[in-house]
Amino acid sequence: MTSPVTPRGCLAALACVVLGACASRERRGGAFPDLDVAPVRADRPLEAGSWAVMPPLGVVLVKAVEPHPDGDTYVVVNEGHTMNVPVARAAGLGMRPLVSAAGARQVLALLDRGVEVPVARLYDKERTAKWLEAMRVGTIRGVAETFAALCEVRSERRLVTVEQGLFHAAKTWLVAELGAARSLPPDDVEVGLMALCD
Repeated sequence: MTSPVTPRGCLAALACVVLGACASRERRGGAFPDLDVAPVRADRPLEAGSWAVMPPLGVVLVKAVEPHPDGDTYVVVNEGHTMNVPVARAAGLGMRPLVSAAGARQVLALLDRGVEVPVARLYDKERTAKWLEAMRVGTIRGVAETFAALCEVRSERRLVTVEQGLFHAAKTWLVAELGAARSLPPDDVEVGLMALCD
């Protein structure tokens, strides 16, 4: 006898197909070594035309690396805005390479297994401060865990305004970074993420 297909099962199957996130929710814990993406190093700079991450902006395009008397500068583009970032200061600003394809799979596995979040009926400012800090620092692990935690809270109660903003920011960041890492259209990534979240 086959078990009935639940909406959650359908959504998980959709996420599995679209994103390749087919991890089991039974699996808790475990290491995710590819999520620890080191910041950009001045002695190994990014190349023009590569994608990078710059907290708190999210995914940026390195349009060029221009020589300057005081040191090379990255010309980065984010949502139509162009900025110059000194190569020597990039690591201090948290700029890092895009997550690898293997790291993207680990993010999806982390999201699929869920995170343990004690859900409070009321807004928890200390927990929210931790999520804000994770978004400010901009590690892929921190962004993914923030999104997963907010998914869990969202399943139990309505998010307050600041939580809604964090949820949207984390989702937007993950859509951009995972889409670029896996060469997937943003709409497909968003559908898959929301399937993992619902």
